[in-house]
Amino acid sequence: MLLLRRLLLLAIAGMLAATPPARADDANTVHVLAVPIDLYAQAYYAQDLGLFKAGGLDVEITTLANGGVTATALAGGSGDIGVSNTVQIATAIARGLPLTVIAGAGMYTTKAPSTAICVTKSSPLRTAHDLEGKTLAVAALNDQSTIALKKWMTDNGADYKKVRMIELGYPEMIAALPAGRIDAAMLAEPWQTTARNGDDRLFAKPFDSIAPEFNIGVWATTRAWAQAHPDAVKRFTGAIYAAAKWANTHHDESALILAKYAKADPKVIGGMIRVVHSTDLEAGHIQPALDAAFQFQQLDKKMNASDLIWSPGGK
Repeated sequence: MLLLRRLLLLAIAGMLAATPPARADDANTVHVLAVPIDLYAQAYYAQDLGLFKAGGLDVEITTLANGGVTATALAGGSGDIGVSNTVQIATAIARGLPLTVIAGAGMYTTKAPSTAICVTKSSPLRTAHDLEGKTLAVAALNDQSTIALKKWMTDNGADYKKVRMIELGYPEMIAALPAGRIDAAMLAEPWQTTARNGDDRLFAKPFDSIAPEFNIGVWATTRAWAQAHPDAVKRFTGAIYAAAKWANTHHDESALILAKYAKADPKVIGGMIRVVHSTDLEAGHIQPALDAAFQFQQLDKKMNASDLIWSPGGK
């Protein structure tokens, strides 16, 4: 097993090194803004596996608490490349920040629903209508999870405006559910698995209403940086996708890396529903989230995914 892994990494390194080393004026040092959750962990995997170095890049990673500040940090020059959710990046672009998407990060897939609504096992809630008049906790009132919830309820004939949504941290949600302070919680991993291993059960998968498979996260940079460093962009995405392919098939090993950066128990990460990482960038995997965000006024105008994606030709 160890020998096969080494051979795989050598093959990946060979592919990344097949092109000439980055020129000095292409800035070999890339400052990356990352978040230590499974959705956004590709950079950590690429760093620990030596894939950035194999591609001729010296990557310095700054860890953020969440992706909410990524767009403004990039626009302000606090990083070269960063990861965030698709809607946050699109919102920043719609508001005039000169950002562009260069790679896909973690995906949602109905086969591995890493974000879902949970209720207690004894809860009488069964349908979308049952949530009307109830209190539901979300991590943020205007993120993709909330958009998905609104769309799921609407698609199932319920009125999301009748749900009392409150913001809570995930650990607080875990405590509030059995205590009866909330009726349901929109939980991401690893908290979802923690809840389901305890006294809670899966209630619904709202992200299915957006699409059975789509990009929750994306990697972005400024248009100016991409134009000035096209070779670095190419090498970065190559390393990121190599790391994604490895992580998608090496859950035990990737759990150890993520646990180190997240300062979490490897057993907890190893036991949770693992994210499927993007190995390419498709407009069709970005558009569903943009359409849902516009439908529920998170975006004030319709946006085409292809307009967000970086093109070396000058976009």
